[in-house]
Amino acid sequence: MVQNSRMQWNDGGAAPDQSARREKLRRQTGIMLGHVLVGLRPWGAQVRLLAELSVPQLRTMLTVHSTGALRMSDLAARLQVGLPVVTSLVNALEAKDLVTREHTREDRRVVMCSCTETGHLEAEHFWSGLQARVNELVAGLTENELETVARGLELLANAGKLLPAALAEMSVPLQPPPGKGKRTEPPGERGLK
Repeated sequence: MVQNSRMQWNDGGAAPDQSARREKLRRQTGIMLGHVLVGLRPWGAQVRLLAELSVPQLRTMLTVHSTGALRMSDLAARLQVGLPVVTSLVNALEAKDLVTREHTREDRRVVMCSCTETGHLEAEHFWSGLQARVNELVAGLTENELETVARGLELLANAGKLLPAALAEMSVPLQPPPGKGKRTEPPGERGLK
């Protein structure tokens, strides 16, 4: 697969102008990202969160897990969506027993969203499984190559606003948040634009 991508990348002969070079780089990035996603597929089939949640729901779940309890309005701001969208996402996650909402005692108008124990365990399973699969994929890379990959993924994620604000601030992208407990086995919508 990678060899075919390199052949697609290297064919073309004469030196392209700037816009053609940029287009070629975009195409190469898409091809290589496709290969990475295919490499992650065996892991993804084993992860409940990926099987049962939409991407917006997953982003919401991982944001709440990584930051702790958040006001619904703060969660909406972190995800860069409106309150009605967050309400819909949290409704779906609450129905799956992954998050819970509670009114504060000080002000009943304020609603806090936090992970349930099941939600924390599922998120930790997601992060540890992802990290294990990524470790397999990059096992043969040098430290400089790993830094290049990490920086490239960070740029790509930030360009597409794929990472919640809390995760984008981390020095290494896609790093799991500090554990809230240990897990030994896995537990057995639409929204964002």
